[in-house]
Amino acid sequence: MDFVHRVKWLLAGFLLVTVLIISAKDLLLQRAAPVWDAIDYYAPFFSLVADSAKASHLLLWDPWLDGGLPDFAEPQVGASSPVLLLFAVAFTNPFVGFIAYWLAIWAFGGIGMLLLCRHLRAPLWGGVLVSLGFMSCGFYTGHGEHTSIVYSLSFVPWILWRFDVSLLRGSYWGSAEAGLLWGLSALGGYPQLVILDVLFLAAWALGRLYFKRYDDGTNTMGGRPPGAVFALLSLVLLGVVGTAILSPSYYGFLRETRGFTYRVNGISRHWAITSNELPPQSLSTLFSPYLYLLNLPPFRIWPQTDVAMSNIYLGVLPVILGILALLKRSFWRIWLGLIAVFFLCCSVGEYLPVRGWVYDFVPVTRYFRNPSLFAPYSAIVLCVLAAYATQDIQENWSSCAHNTCRSFFLIALVMTSIATFCYMHVLH
Repeated sequence: MDFVHRVKWLLAGFLLVTVLIISAKDLLLQRAAPVWDAIDYYAPFFSLVADSAKASHLLLWDPWLDGGLPDFAEPQVGASSPVLLLFAVAFTNPFVGFIAYWLAIWAFGGIGMLLLCRHLRAPLWGGVLVSLGFMSCGFYTGHGEHTSIVYSLSFVPWILWRFDVSLLRGSYWGSAEAGLLWGLSALGGYPQLVILDVLFLAAWALGRLYFKRYDDGTNTMGGRPPGAVFALLSLVLLGVVGTAILSPSYYGFLRETRGFTYRVNGISRHWAITSNELPPQSLSTLFSPYLYLLNLPPFRIWPQTDVAMSNIYLGVLPVILGILALLKRSFWRIWLGLIAVFFLCCSVGEYLPVRGWVYDFVPVTRYFRNPSLFAPYSAIVLCVLAAYATQDIQENWSSCAHNTCRSFFLIALVMTSIATFCYMHVLH
């Protein structure tokens, strides 16, 4: 029976990949091409890294731009990423290799979310539903042009899965695995997300530490709730392993770019808070995959924010299910809701003081702008809550008590009304 169960989840993974391939068929058949930064920045650098790898050496300096660029010290280039190098070497045509790499890391994120849902004891249908919502969310579609953001975001469910396993089992091995994944997510990824991963995992560990009554059914691995020392050492181990892996690129950035870019010393508080913040009105994109397109030039409705940064769509059902999960009395779920609210408050930048407080009290966050990139972590938390809700529905349905289903339809009705109002308001 366990074998059959695993086969079903494996088939679910193939389903996710199939959906992505069908959605990107024009790209695969070369009837369409990437746009903006994907074709102007990431694809050419992929080709440059591929040329160097096929010549049996790593890309260090780029002599063709600005009199020489330290490309090895730019994490987004991925010159030292084993994942990127694998695709770079495997394909004769670098452009085809770039497309394969792009779609592979996208699918990697969906499979990671599926495994996280399985770990949280969501039913199979719930895991598929939540994973599909995650794969089609606005952070993937909006940032499709930003390959490094897609890369880093896809690693987050995997990192969270292994780190939570470590906390629940009381084993440091899971933390080491999470550290390995975190380090890989930095090589070829977007530095802001790499830094925010640690902040997110610390908040997650804090909740696991203080809310020891696991009434969500996740403490089924024979372990005890983590103690403060274990949780702290797990984070330290994750950081040590991850830092060792990401060190070539990040140490190179701190050493080789002095005098080349002022960002090596951080950026101003004003720039960090206001550059590409998430306008409060753009929260309406949670209910619609269309509204963010109104921010395309020349008639931009949120001119202070790039179009890629103004989309937080997650799909209808994951949002409803995430809210439904909070109806169950659970301090752990409430804590998760607070984490989601915190990151969402950071994402709106100057409209609330929260991002400014993080800038003041967490010095490492002074190196990046784009407050809107706090929002993906709220979406991941919402996916986790949605996974819990599918478990509640499954148990409720099995016991023939349909109160959870009634709550689901009531929330759906309320959210439909709110979504309709927001949609019409933004259009007006």
